[in-house]
Amino acid sequence: MWRWRGGERGGSVQALPGFGAPLVRYGLTAGDRAELAQGLRQLCRLLLAAGATAIYPGLAGGTPVRSPAEVETLPAVLPSDRARLMTVHVFGTCPLGQAVDAWGQVADGLFVNDASLLPGALGVNPQGTVMALAHRNISRFLKML
Repeated sequence: MWRWRGGERGGSVQALPGFGAPLVRYGLTAGDRAELAQGLRQLCRLLLAAGATAIYPGLAGGTPVRSPAEVETLPAVLPSDRARLMTVHVFGTCPLGQAVDAWGQVADGLFVNDASLLPGALGVNPQGTVMALAHRNISRFLKML
């Protein structure tokens, strides 16, 4: 099992026997859920200003947000029993200098070159950062051949 720090509590990734994909857990504190709620409200305001007519905020049992007034009815802290959170990028599970060396090397001939090398979620689209990091690591690797 690999554990990492992110937010206030952090998370873990664990391989499970008989399953092809690992189990990823991330524990959110009330402070983390408050920051997410603030971000959700800001995102709804932005989408409405851009012309959205209905926003489905990912709260179980919630209703669509259709106006700035309805944004204010969203919870100030995302309730842990109603918030449906997910991510498609698992950041920071092999941070540089901890699980791997400064160049993404795990062992002789084995390298990691994806978003797991980052110390945590960047808060912006990671594509450019991941591409730059991979280019840096691959360029060094090719010079070693």
